[in-house]
Amino acid sequence: MGRNFRGSEYLKTTWISKRTVKDGEALIKWNYKGKATEIVGPARVRCRFATIQFLDRIKASPFEYLRVEYRDGRIEHLPGPRAIWKNPVFYEKITVEPAIHLATKSEAIVIYQTAKEKLARLVVSGPATVCPQFGERIHQFTWTQFENNEERVLGRINNGIKKCTFQTLKIGSLLPQEVRAKLTTNDGPSAILRVSLNLVIHNVEKLIDNTDDLTADLANSLESDLIVLGRRLDASSLRNLRGVAALVEGTTEEDDAAAASHMMDNTISEKTEIPVVIASQEPPFRRAFIRLVRRCEELGIELRSVELRGLDASPELIERWSAEDNRVKAQSAAAEAKLKHQANLAAATRHAEMESMEAERKGKALARQHSIDVEAARRTLELDEHKAAVLERQRVRDSKNLDQDLQNLSKRNDETIRFLSKLSKEAGVDTTKLLTAQLSSSTFSNPSTSKSAPPFDLANLMKAILAITENGVALSNNNTQDNPH
Repeated sequence: MGRNFRGSEYLKTTWISKRTVKDGEALIKWNYKGKATEIVGPARVRCRFATIQFLDRIKASPFEYLRVEYRDGRIEHLPGPRAIWKNPVFYEKITVEPAIHLATKSEAIVIYQTAKEKLARLVVSGPATVCPQFGERIHQFTWTQFENNEERVLGRINNGIKKCTFQTLKIGSLLPQEVRAKLTTNDGPSAILRVSLNLVIHNVEKLIDNTDDLTADLANSLESDLIVLGRRLDASSLRNLRGVAALVEGTTEEDDAAAASHMMDNTISEKTEIPVVIASQEPPFRRAFIRLVRRCEELGIELRSVELRGLDASPELIERWSAEDNRVKAQSAAAEAKLKHQANLAAATRHAEMESMEAERKGKALARQHSIDVEAARRTLELDEHKAAVLERQRVRDSKNLDQDLQNLSKRNDETIRFLSKLSKEAGVDTTKLLTAQLSSSTFSNPSTSKSAPPFDLANLMKAILAITENGVALSNNNTQDNPH
């Protein structure tokens, strides 16, 4: 019996035997006449000249269903949860298929049913789990999906475009769809404009009846509108998506300039990612994308808003931008060189002015020092002249005093001479001895002033004469006393 459950791989032909069918197992037994009997365990089976085969158990979860193909050609769909023994007598094939789970009201599928030899279309919306019956077919939506890293030719099936197949459609709520369309400027270069369309699907039947590929259809309509818009654009205007947005919104160049003052200047490279939402209370994109809006209305879709996601520049456009960049760089370099030259010239001028001011300052300092030196020399000269004048006045005064002294001395000497002469004549005095004695007395009496004392001082001379006279009288008296005779 074993522990494991046996399946269809267990096939035996036996003459006389017994088999135990465990709980959870089933088998089919063919007797020697070919009659088949299905036995579901637990059971004890006696086999005589029989062929036995255990059966596989096929099960489906709540979100699955069983597709049962009978040997008589019938096909039946059995929704889960359910399990069935795969009896080869009755069933040709049993497969487990996933049910369609619609989680919200905005999710829906389209089911085709056959009724009275006619095909009816049924739109089923959630929340629900849908297990289609045999004969019902789920509509497969096949839309173009644009990849970022592949070559694209919009609106056409190409190796650079991926086809996406799905069954569940989002209705009644916002459905973003990214499309790409070729934009050709009025001066020749082109680019692939990446646009995100915010759609709301209201009529599914209208959508299915009018298009097989929604994104490719909308891309074709968008490309038709861009042909008209491209006539008002040049290659340089594509460097900034704000210019395209302003054109779509219908603003003027003054408005663009005012808006540009409040934003940074973004230079668009080969691939740009600058979302620019174009939506307002009265959407201006309805005037710019007339064919796109009209096509959405034909498909039962409401176009809520348009977002410019960026653009992929063509080699010609990139070359044009490179040429413009080189020209701008050359102009910038020339302007920078001019500014640098002006700055150097201004610096040289300032340097020359500073040198001139420094030279002028030094000249003024030297002139001021020269003036100070001249003034000092003048004052020194005036002082020397003043000293010389003072000395001259002193010399004149001394000369006058000397002359006066000489005159006075001359007068005194004259008087002395007259006095001595008169004394010699009248009194018989020896003037020579008298003068000698006077000089000797004056010398011995005051040796320190003997050189400076006047030689003929009349007062001293009179004192000397009196002294001599007294001495002579005394001497004569003495002589008389000694010699009475």
